[in-house]
Amino acid sequence: MIDFGLISRECEKNFLRNQVWLKELEGKKILLTGATGFFGTWFLGSLSALNKLLHQPVKIVAFVRSEQKAREKFEGVSHDVEFIEGDLFRLEGCNLDVDIIIHAAVGGSPVPEEENSELLFDNIVEGTRSALKFAAKRNISSFLLISSGGVYGPVPKEGSPVKENYLGVEPSMTAGYRSMYSIGKRAAENLGVAYSQKFGFKFVSARCFAFVGPYLPMQSNFAIGNFIHDALTSNKIIVGGDGTPVRSYMYMSDLVTSLYALAIKGQSGEAYNVGGVQEITIEDLAYLIRDSLCPKGSVEVRESRPQMPKDNLYVPNLEKLNSLIPISEFVSLRQAIEKTASWYRNQLS
Repeated sequence: MIDFGLISRECEKNFLRNQVWLKELEGKKILLTGATGFFGTWFLGSLSALNKLLHQPVKIVAFVRSEQKAREKFEGVSHDVEFIEGDLFRLEGCNLDVDIIIHAAVGGSPVPEEENSELLFDNIVEGTRSALKFAAKRNISSFLLISSGGVYGPVPKEGSPVKENYLGVEPSMTAGYRSMYSIGKRAAENLGVAYSQKFGFKFVSARCFAFVGPYLPMQSNFAIGNFIHDALTSNKIIVGGDGTPVRSYMYMSDLVTSLYALAIKGQSGEAYNVGGVQEITIEDLAYLIRDSLCPKGSVEVRESRPQMPKDNLYVPNLEKLNSLIPISEFVSLRQAIEKTASWYRNQLS
């Protein structure tokens, strides 16, 4: 069961600091796709904290595949959340009046990695097209696309932290899963700009990188979640690769605040990087988690470090985001780890 009180408390301080511009959401209705995912959970959980600041509450319409499953998962969520069941590809025909769309869904059914990469591309682009067609018909004010830092493809050392004007997406001839994901997200962004210019609504893209916080899947393909799980259950953190990739992590309360800032204050037709401030290698991340959560534990790096490791850098330049919201106020990586671990301890017990 989701602890919405926890998410609300985590977001309260950010919302209070930024209440001047958050009040522009007064009385607005937001359509949220992808509502049952990690990002969606935090949007729904943070709503009660947001509405404490407002005279007229924000309403969220959560567009889901199964209303019954969503209600079961989100039992106890704010009464200002309404669940609507439907097919994202048929969103255009829905009779809903909303002011803002936050499009966080990929679209269609989940696609296994390395399988049907062309279907992944279609899901991303056609799901976004459906949401944009709905926006064009409904006279919305703002459309926020949850895109990805994956649009950049591999980033060389001299290009990191990567800026929004970097165009180094993987060539389409390498049509694997990751390439199709990158190209699909880039195509969705371009489609959004075209619809925005034709139909006159604001379109902003949030290029999201790596995140951590309660309700992150802890035994999945997220290294930071796996490391926290290892630290709390075995006192031995396993690094599956050579530990050389470089990442940065943003805490989820900072993500939610940043995305609201983009929806309200972002410039139409622009993309903004959203992610963590502190760069860290995966190996150093493992040791930081070890030192924070199990000082007597160990770290095992499974693969030896090559003499000339490939660049594997996934770190955003945040200058554009900082022009809208001060990144100096973000939760530090160590704090983010400790907050997430505190939640996970309760889950384990």
